[in-house]
Amino acid sequence: MRQTSETFGRRLAQIRKHRHLTQQQLGVAVGKSWRTISNWENALSVEMWLGDVAQCARALRCQVKDLLAPVDEPIPPYPLFWPQSRRRLATSARFAPVIE
Repeated sequence: MRQTSETFGRRLAQIRKHRHLTQQQLGVAVGKSWRTISNWENALSVEMWLGDVAQCARALRCQVKDLLAPVDEPIPPYPLFWPQSRRRLATSARFAPVIE
């Protein structure tokens, strides 16, 4: 279990930094403290639910498999469109509905 948490933590930090987010910003996005994010990245805490991993993936706009991948794999590209942001755009008063 320790090996998996170390790999996840290093990968989480790698993608977070690539997305130009601080631990504080990621923590706010997933509803956790920056200390929890730091503990995950440094494998100091292995208490994590699958929902936490999914929330991290959603906040970083990647897939769960990207967070669980080895550190030497390329970082996934930042998607141009994301289902949640597309819904927000479609319902926003500033934008005309462009989504069917």
